[in-house]
Amino acid sequence: MLEEHKKELKEFKKDSDAEKKAFKQEMKQLESGIQRINNMMIEEREQESKTLDVELGEYRGEMKRVMAEMQQLSNAVEKE
Repeated sequence: MLEEHKKELKEFKKDSDAEKKAFKQEMKQLESGIQRINNMMIEEREQESKTLDVELGEYRGEMKRVMAEMQQLSNAVEKE
């Protein structure tokens, strides 16, 4: 009977170790998935930032053009 309990205990330990290993593997997969999502979000934010920088540069260029046009009109009015 003692041998039978020892055998059951060994089987339980094997099962427990296998479950621990499976759990650790699943946790690694989840961590990897979370890291991929984080990287994608960072990349998306960086791309949005670049797009906004380009748009801001275009806006500034347009503002400079409009200001130059207004100055030309102002100068033309002053000459008349």
